[in-house]
Amino acid sequence: MQQGQYSPDGRWWWDGASWRPVAPPGGPPTGGRPGLFWFFSAPGWAGPFFLTGLILFLPVVGQMVLLGWYLAARDTLRSGWRLVPQAGFQHLERGVAPWVASLVYGLYLLPVYLLLGAGLVVAAVNQSGVAIALLAVVLGLFWLASTVTLGFLSGALFDVADAEGIGAAIDPRRVWAAATADARTSWRVFGALVLGGFVYLAVAVPISFFVPFGALILTLGVPGIYLMAAPAQADLDRDRAAMSG
Repeated sequence: MQQGQYSPDGRWWWDGASWRPVAPPGGPPTGGRPGLFWFFSAPGWAGPFFLTGLILFLPVVGQMVLLGWYLAARDTLRSGWRLVPQAGFQHLERGVAPWVASLVYGLYLLPVYLLLGAGLVVAAVNQSGVAIALLAVVLGLFWLASTVTLGFLSGALFDVADAEGIGAAIDPRRVWAAATADARTSWRVFGALVLGGFVYLAVAVPISFFVPFGALILTLGVPGIYLMAAPAQADLDRDRAAMSG
């Protein structure tokens, strides 16, 4: 494809390496709200999608890049463009804050898990079936409650970490206030991440049994989970910006 070629609808142009949005005189196109699978209709989505999946093979760094890339996708949707950001390590720095903040929230929960785990070990040593069953139920309920709570906070956590830094993001009161300021959209972000996870597993796991090195698909498909959540994340950020203004 020649450099400078425009898409048939005139909204995109090819710069020789990637598709770029063309802003019309009236500003970015509006249109309806993007659906969960909006990225499949974005020009040149496959390259950034799978390259980001490949970067995920790098421990820690790959996860940071993914989060920064996710926030970049959020920004393009907020501006009205349905464009998958180019993949690369330029997103690394931006992904540090949400990654560290997410890790800290896991550390907040660690003492409770250690305490319940120690209780299970003691109960097993004493061969107390009632205590084992009770602690197992408590552990399961705590896991469910913490998963749902962190899922509800996830959109606000990413938002606050990106806008205000790690210090604000590791303050549960700050993140809770941001999440509850638009609880409906916070639940949408969580719901999209959960649904994306189910779709990803439903497609990738069966294929991994029949395709050589099919387990690679389990990593290459992860970016799709975040792209499915990006429209809700964009709404949450925009709503908070409007309220703060």
